[in-house]
Amino acid sequence: MNILLDTNILLFRSRTSDTDSFVDFINPGNVKLYTSVVSEAEIKSISLKNKWGVKRNDILDNFLDEINIVEISQS
Repeated sequence: MNILLDTNILLFRSRTSDTDSFVDFINPGNVKLYTSVVSEAEIKSISLKNKWGVKRNDILDNFLDEINIVEISQS
């Protein structure tokens, strides 16, 4: 089983300073985490609009680097 994270989870994650506890809570089985390219764009847009600081952006960027970003395609 894999876990797909939506924008609201990414937003919550950017507010959390205890990264290990958060990841353990949402992913107790240590499975692959995913988010869509749309959620990635949405959270980055929220960041720009609300003028997040360097620290909060670093937390977000580090988390996005650790998960898989799913592209959208039409079959």
